[in-house]
Amino acid sequence: MTDVLDRFLSTDVRTYIETHYYAPVNEQSRFELLRHNVDFLVQPEEHVALFSDHGVVHVRDVARHVPELLRLANGVLIPARSPQRLARMQGYGVLVAYLHDIGMRDFSAFGRAVHPEFAAQAVFTPELAAVIQAIWQENSGNVAWHLLQLADKGVLQNPQRVLQEMLSLSVCHSKSSVPMAVLIDLARLRELMQEIVTTDLPTLYYGQQVRKLRRKLATAVSPKREQLAQELAAAETAWQQQRQSPAPLGYQLPYQDVAQESYQWLLSPETAVQELVADVQDVLRILRCADALRQRGTVLKTSGGYEVFVNQDTGNAIYALRGGDEELFLLEIPSPLSAGEANIASSELDPTGDLRISFERGSFATPAAQKRAEQFAAVVVHDIQRDVLDSFQRPNAADAAMTKPPDTLHILLEETDDYLQFAAHVKAELLQLDAALTGRVYVVPSLQMAPQLERDRYLLAEPIAWDEATRLDFLKRIGQSGHRVVDVHIERAFVHVRLTTVYSGEVLIEAGASSTFVYIPLGAGLQVRPLGGYRSFSVQPWMPLGVTGVVRGANRNATVVADQKLQLLMIPKSVYLQHWHHTHSPASLREALGYGEAGAETAVSPQLTSLERATRLQTIPLFAGLSYEALLALANQGEELFLKKGAQLFAKGDLGSSMYVILSGQIVIVDDGEVVTERHADDVLGEMAALMPEPRRASAIAATDTHLLQLRQKAITQLLEAHPRVAREYIIILAERLRTMTADLAALRKGQPPSSA
Repeated sequence: MTDVLDRFLSTDVRTYIETHYYAPVNEQSRFELLRHNVDFLVQPEEHVALFSDHGVVHVRDVARHVPELLRLANGVLIPARSPQRLARMQGYGVLVAYLHDIGMRDFSAFGRAVHPEFAAQAVFTPELAAVIQAIWQENSGNVAWHLLQLADKGVLQNPQRVLQEMLSLSVCHSKSSVPMAVLIDLARLRELMQEIVTTDLPTLYYGQQVRKLRRKLATAVSPKREQLAQELAAAETAWQQQRQSPAPLGYQLPYQDVAQESYQWLLSPETAVQELVADVQDVLRILRCADALRQRGTVLKTSGGYEVFVNQDTGNAIYALRGGDEELFLLEIPSPLSAGEANIASSELDPTGDLRISFERGSFATPAAQKRAEQFAAVVVHDIQRDVLDSFQRPNAADAAMTKPPDTLHILLEETDDYLQFAAHVKAELLQLDAALTGRVYVVPSLQMAPQLERDRYLLAEPIAWDEATRLDFLKRIGQSGHRVVDVHIERAFVHVRLTTVYSGEVLIEAGASSTFVYIPLGAGLQVRPLGGYRSFSVQPWMPLGVTGVVRGANRNATVVADQKLQLLMIPKSVYLQHWHHTHSPASLREALGYGEAGAETAVSPQLTSLERATRLQTIPLFAGLSYEALLALANQGEELFLKKGAQLFAKGDLGSSMYVILSGQIVIVDDGEVVTERHADDVLGEMAALMPEPRRASAIAATDTHLLQLRQKAITQLLEAHPRVAREYIIILAERLRTMTADLAALRKGQPPSSA
């Protein structure tokens, strides 16, 4: 199977980087070496071997996430780009992702502290020269070709050198090395990059320590201030001494004058280069985000390949230290960050740009362990959201062409199946950590057990935006299918419910999959194929689907496939069980079946609900592209007509100002006693009169019992003004009508009957 990374970076280049930089991280974390390492045995939680993986699996994970996150964020969290431009950004993103953590090869505290700066300098070293040359010659990610194009236009100098500088910007994955305020300030970013590539790593390290201690001292209280002041004085002395006797860089920079020549393109006045700079900045935002959303939970392993999980009895993290095939040591560490990470099942940006986080478990053995687990989870959620939210800050977010400015990004905490209140408690702990997040954190139904197909469909679906009248209409209609709706809360029941569309041939439900949603189809078009050799059958509109599996907690016992386009409500399992699941008593069953106290059957009105009207309108080609909200608005303005066979809809010469949609039945158009054309279900008639009132040119008569929806001129005019696509379709229909009229006139002149009216 072809790896997605093959589109952007050759296997040879990836293999070289993985072998020389990331594999040593895993190799040095083996238990055979750790068992003799004093630093590890004294403080194992501080050793890279127990950090979340920084080896080969980690770099592949981050690099694969970058293209997908760019696709998702395009036009949502970052300004929209064209497909060609976005593809180029994805290519560059994979390149910097593969370089961002190469400095972790050095396990020491010094190496960990300056690993971002190491990567920035490495692109200028002889060790990576062949890799940089291969990236250029192979046009990896289509970056080199674009730089050459800019150079050919005369707006960019030294494109190969610009590529090196772009790759050195992988240092920006670190918020401590490059704060967001620097990343968005190009003049400061240029100055910082010049400092990083011209300063030896020990000097950079001591400078980091000084700045870190100064920040701590600024907020410290006695007696800690005295100790920090002493540490700061020692660090400042070491920093001063290092600057006086710097270590050799070990590489030659490709500049005559670094201050004048390096990173010039960051401040270019050329529009095409400014677009390049904006693309680079947004890729680096995504890189920071991808690094924050790295894999955790059940798939999380440490740099040493050790599994991590949560102790149900204590809420702490347990590391499974394996020494070959014969030794297994379970090491428990009461670290909030480690335990919190181990309980994260997934962290991702959903299609709307919100941060969605799920947990492995929510139930713990004792109140103390429960509280500890909730606090630890909140610590990690806070850490993740801070990195993600910070990644998308920009100076003029309101001016950018995107739908999700960072200050509107929500944090969605999924419920856990074993204890529904866990996410709510984590939310409370999170708000205690950071009150500024108030109003941005929400508890949502769990999707952890949902099949990937259904999960993706739900995340891409639209939240329900119906008003109260429409919801009541909907409940009334599904009540007619037998569902007990009298106790369904009109507000709470629709929270987290979404509206999705399936198309002909698509699979909605797979047999054997877990039951995580109840579906309610708003139209016909679903076929159920049961297991066990039972015959297939169609699902009727408004009939809840998948109820028994959700209520029983059983897997699906049938595959459901769409044989035409239709819309459905998706109700998550927890929402259905809490707000929709109400059973009948014998008395309510008699009432639902239409029997009163004396057992007399009552009549059912044939009038359609607004939702039914909207569903029918969607099958009409003229309205097919409208949103469900627009269809509802149009449906609410319509008036239903029921004509018996032989009844007249309108007569020739009547002043017409309405259009009619035939919901069922047949209308014949009659002129001078002759049938000139027929209209059937889903046809429309009277389009011209609805746009410009005029006398009817023929009579319309019901050939069978006929059900119509009348749309008056005001409704049609409002529709065309609000929806240009419909207006274009309307013009096409009118043009066809005019063509037909011309043909009719020609026929009349020849004494022949017209073809239509």
